Amino acid sequence: MACTESRVLIDGAAERVISSDEACATHHEQVAKSRDTIAHTRALIRRLDER
Repeated sequence: MACTESRVLIDGAAERVISSDEACATHHEQVAKSRDTIAHTRALIRRLDER
């Protein structure tokens, strides 16, 4: 959501739109990594709880 909004706000400057796209991609990568980490942590906790 935030990515699209910033793109709309910028509206003219191509360079800034491109950098915004890159920032978006980086942000989505970081979110995906965080989700992976959370999933791994939850799985680990589950395994420890089963003992």
